[in-house]
Amino acid sequence: MQGVVASLEAFLAPVTALLTPGPAMADAKGVQQPNPVLLLLDPLLTDLPFEWLPQLQQATAVVRDFSLHVQNNRATVAAARQGIAIKQLSYIVDPCLEHTPQPAPTPTPTAPAASKPGSKPVQKGSANNTAVADKASRSLVQAFQQDVLAVYGKEWTGITGNASYMPTDTQYDQLLKEATGFVYCGMCRFVEYVPPAVVLQADMHSCELALLLDQAQTAKSLKRQTLHRGELSNSLISSSGVARMLSMQGVQSVVVTSLPAAVVSLPEQCSQLLQSLGQGKSVAEAIKPAGKDATGGLVVYGLLSHKVASK
Repeated sequence: MQGVVASLEAFLAPVTALLTPGPAMADAKGVQQPNPVLLLLDPLLTDLPFEWLPQLQQATAVVRDFSLHVQNNRATVAAARQGIAIKQLSYIVDPCLEHTPQPAPTPTPTAPAASKPGSKPVQKGSANNTAVADKASRSLVQAFQQDVLAVYGKEWTGITGNASYMPTDTQYDQLLKEATGFVYCGMCRFVEYVPPAVVLQADMHSCELALLLDQAQTAKSLKRQTLHRGELSNSLISSSGVARMLSMQGVQSVVVTSLPAAVVSLPEQCSQLLQSLGQGKSVAEAIKPAGKDATGGLVVYGLLSHKVASK
């Protein structure tokens, strides 16, 4: 990733000054307020990691959009709404059940460290190692249920992978049309499971947020990808293409994964984002630390000030 960013910096060197956020503005009380950034990119440049440029790392938040017209439409809609109903989201998690848990390794017995007479032997790191092994042994569905649904989504409804049946297009269509916001957490690309035709037929104007945590891979998902990728054009399955589709259908903010991600990181990313949103941060502010620190970089298309509905 560092090499890609370095190449992008060199390419943009003649216009670097234009990418640097302006000086912080003072509010009515004289307090300096950092500047967020809105990116309007040429379609040929949307796959480049602009958010990772040092100049834009200075901004408190960075969002993308497809045009000023689309941005204005989002702002007009947002003015008549209360915000994201975080307790009423829907979800789609590993719909084809392509991630199964790995057996936890059998711990190797270790001799206790020498201790003073009368003291108890201490085995350093054993509890932490056990916790890490337990997390690694969970399936994606189990991790999402334990780390996300149990904490943030007790009232959520949605679709999880099931060994007995595959979700139908009708189920996907119903979920998208009824969702006030939804999370996809799974393998490969979102539209390799929810067909573009289903997305483009769904009226999603009541949907405030689409959080797509994808691009993870397993042997099963790679096999599926090989069989079906030829049916979809690259422009449809790209992160920007999916964000454009969902925006066209009415979604206010779309968060997409711009880089391949580790399966185990997806529920953690989701949990971090929901926690930040619950603390009053906007979607753009919430993804900034998660996108920088996690294995999969996150990008948001939408409004700079889009937040959870006030209670």
